Amino acid sequence: MTYYWTNQVTSFKAKDVLGKLIGKGFFREVYEYIPNPNWVIKKIRPRKKHQHENKNEFLNWSNLREISVINKLLVPVIDMSHCGKFLLMEKTQPLGDYKIANLPKYVPVSYGDGHLEQLSRLKRKIVIHDYGCNLLKPRLKRIIPEYFWK
Repeated sequence: MTYYWTNQVTSFKAKDVLGKLIGKGFFREVYEYIPNPNWVIKKIRPRKKHQHENKNEFLNWSNLREISVINKLLVPVIDMSHCGKFLLMEKTQPLGDYKIANLPKYVPVSYGDGHLEQLSRLKRKIVIHDYGCNLLKPRLKRIIPEYFWK
């Protein structure tokens, strides 16, 4: 099957872009993106009823990328397929030895899926790489207690 990107005038076949599986959650799988090693591709897992995570992540980034206090917390979205099945994002690195004291004290309002597995590093900053569970509001939540990240 051929898919089309939303922002680019190109088509692709999944077999040509999906590299090695590098992670998976309840609704999505994350693969290396063959054409660009600095990006990853998130794919909705087969037979999942709630297939809105990629669309939410795309909308969150599109709506909030101009708000500097929030966009520096989120991994940038590159593009999404028209059907929403595939999402391209910048590739991040694991947190490594970061201590809880170094983690963000604020998160976007309505971000409720907070746990350490949602965080990673991008260009020496700590970022949220999975923010597709709900639509975020363009302001920050109060200070996050340490237990939120445990």
